[in-house]
Amino acid sequence: MPGRPHQGARCCRGARWWRQDEPPWRLKGLPHTATLAGAAFGGTLMAAQTACYYLKVTAAVPLAPATVGVAAIGLASAAAGQAGKMLDRAARTGRGPSARELRREDNVREAAVDFVLGALLFKTLGGRFRVALPSDVRYPGAFARESIPAAGREYANESQRRQLVALYRRLGCHHCGSRAGRPIGDHMPPNKSAHGGRDGTKGPLNWQDPEEVVNRFMRDVVPGGAARFPPPRQRYYPQCESCSSKQSTAMRVNRQVIVRHFGGWNGSYLGGLLPSVRHMGDYAGGSGWGSGPRSWQWRNVRGAVDRAFGPLLDGVAGAVAAPVRAAQEVGDRLRRIRL
Repeated sequence: MPGRPHQGARCCRGARWWRQDEPPWRLKGLPHTATLAGAAFGGTLMAAQTACYYLKVTAAVPLAPATVGVAAIGLASAAAGQAGKMLDRAARTGRGPSARELRREDNVREAAVDFVLGALLFKTLGGRFRVALPSDVRYPGAFARESIPAAGREYANESQRRQLVALYRRLGCHHCGSRAGRPIGDHMPPNKSAHGGRDGTKGPLNWQDPEEVVNRFMRDVVPGGAARFPPPRQRYYPQCESCSSKQSTAMRVNRQVIVRHFGGWNGSYLGGLLPSVRHMGDYAGGSGWGSGPRSWQWRNVRGAVDRAFGPLLDGVAGAVAAPVRAAQEVGDRLRRIRL
């Protein structure tokens, strides 16, 4: 009678696609992959938002969420996916990719797939591409999702404040995503844009809101329009005290004030991280997902890092140690001279 297969023997003789010592559902290395992918995703989004901040591209710029926002989420997803792929390679083979390998056509194609897949999953999970952009405090912010009707230029009443508190705790400030402190009912469009200031001037126009654009045209361009057409309908958005103070200054001097945000994280960001999971097992050496003779080993990652950065670190250490040794020699000579 044939004996029982040993622990490392392959099972499912017809398929031969996994081993008992590392089944595919084990997903060894998943915490490390998720951590690295999250860092790559978040770092890329921060870099994209910082670039938009200095280029003055905000969530209020027409078509920016549908173009720059999609590009930012896609690039962050591609960075997360490729980071997961490089980690899998290092953990299973003990070496990282060279610059020449990164430029190979199939790697570029895989990065493009991660770009599209991450953006689609982000949108499917309820994400909005405008959250990748900074906010201009004169317009609805990057987190402007839900609001309540406003009673003209008046402040929110007690019932409306309770609704705003609930929105603020759930969604945060519509400009920066903060949930700290007490919320303020932010008029959108602002009172100066909807009704005009005391000096007769009006605030900037939100070109993303067709109703506001048509209303401004009818009231300002059509003869007698200010008397014939009512001001645009306003809504209250939850806003933090810091953004409210910045908005007051921006509206008073009619100047753009941009707010960066690194909060407001929610479940939709998982869509951008999932591309990294699909690369787990790419270098296992088997025919199935996550299966093969090459197991995931953390010591291989340390070895790959040592081989990649060891010479550089040795050079830095040598450069730092050289002046220290020179100073020690000078000190020794001075002591001998004194003696």
